[in-house]
Amino acid sequence: MSGRSKQDLTKRDKRSVDMSPTAEELALADMWKRPPEDECEESNYPSALPGADEAKIRLNIRMVRHQVTWALVEFSIVLLTMYRGRWREVAEIDSCHDDDFHVHQNGRSIDARVGDPVTLGVIRTLEDVQEAYNLALTKVEDEWSTLKDRWHHG
Repeated sequence: MSGRSKQDLTKRDKRSVDMSPTAEELALADMWKRPPEDECEESNYPSALPGADEAKIRLNIRMVRHQVTWALVEFSIVLLTMYRGRWREVAEIDSCHDDDFHVHQNGRSIDARVGDPVTLGVIRTLEDVQEAYNLALTKVEDEWSTLKDRWHHG
């Protein structure tokens, strides 16, 4: 040993700072990393709803995909209804914050979002974005009538 006693080493070990990552740091490190914008391509398109009158209700879907892998990076599904001669936003499910996907509800009387978004799930990997999209689309297809009723009375 280099002239230090075992007792001196123990004191030094007790004074050392724990540099291991915290649980929060580990959680952040585990989150997926979005590809740079210049590697992504955005597309928008309208879509019909099963069993709905296309002249009165429809979807507008926005997808952002990685240009190399074509993996889904971000999405937005907007439920629209024709009201007094123009399309109005009823609800939107999106993943625009990268770490979750959630639904925003709009109100007819104020023609804007009402309340806080409701989180539907967590996104931890790039694969989770595609799964979240599939779940969100199914939710809108199954619940569009309920969402429209909330909009009408909200």
